[in-house]
Amino acid sequence: MIKKVIIFLIIAAILIIGYFVFFADKKNGTTNDFETLFPLSDNYPSSPLRPLGDKININTEKGTVTTDNFLQNASNDANMNDYVLQSADNYLISYYRKTNWFSLILLAPPLRAARVTAENEFLRILNIRQTEACKLSVSVAVIRSADQLAGTRLAGKDYRLSFCPDGIPF
Repeated sequence: MIKKVIIFLIIAAILIIGYFVFFADKKNGTTNDFETLFPLSDNYPSSPLRPLGDKININTEKGTVTTDNFLQNASNDANMNDYVLQSADNYLISYYRKTNWFSLILLAPPLRAARVTAENEFLRILNIRQTEACKLSVSVAVIRSADQLAGTRLAGKDYRLSFCPDGIPF
């Protein structure tokens, strides 16, 4: 009998905590960051894990950038926060939902060629021009193993997109 009471109390506690986690924010009029980034509309499901429309508007400090819906074909982690947009032998393109940040990670030499290819694929996946890409938060980095294979000292730095004013050549 005591076991049943304890199990009942545990289940009740989980339900109460779940209520506050999922419904308390809605009553206060706040929204989560995903709803801010991708507001619900007729093009979006009631549970916005991935927008269903063809386009996504990303609001940045430099203005709004309209992209193709790059999340439709992306793979993601269990929390729906980190998305891999494309993985190749010499680069990886990712999107981090919580920070609204894109990353292009260079994985293998030749690093200059990998950077050019990754940047071009990034533009193609989002279907945007270079000027629009420069409005987004994008980091370009070299992993240490690729740096060692290439015999360079490029790892540990954010190079940004090469065609943007803040891009750093290598």
